[in-house]
Amino acid sequence: MGIITFYLRFAILALILALLHFLVLKSGHLDLEVKQFYIIHIFNFTMSAASYFFILFFPKLKNKTGFSFLGTSVFKMLLTMVYLGAVIIRNPNVENFALQFVFIYFIYLFYDAVIAVKRLNN
Repeated sequence: MGIITFYLRFAILALILALLHFLVLKSGHLDLEVKQFYIIHIFNFTMSAASYFFILFFPKLKNKTGFSFLGTSVFKMLLTMVYLGAVIIRNPNVENFALQFVFIYFIYLFYDAVIAVKRLNN
């Protein structure tokens, strides 16, 4: 699979995920500002896109996909915790934002794991 095809599929998945999240927000079950919605999805999309680039397209790491996946996942988790920590310190009433952020993060993490397993099986 080419790099453009891969990122096109990933972008479609991200758009579907954002659309589903948006529909749940509009149904009134969750409360989130539009700016926070964009932050959640742009942060997770860019982190996953960068990790895919690192895992899938560095030829030197072709035999070390598991190690690359673990390293990028830990780095993404560290950045997520630093960001959420800073947000929570500035505004203590952001539990809703933090929960939605982490939920979307885990969906992207699951997709990362699926891609890494497919790569390991090839």
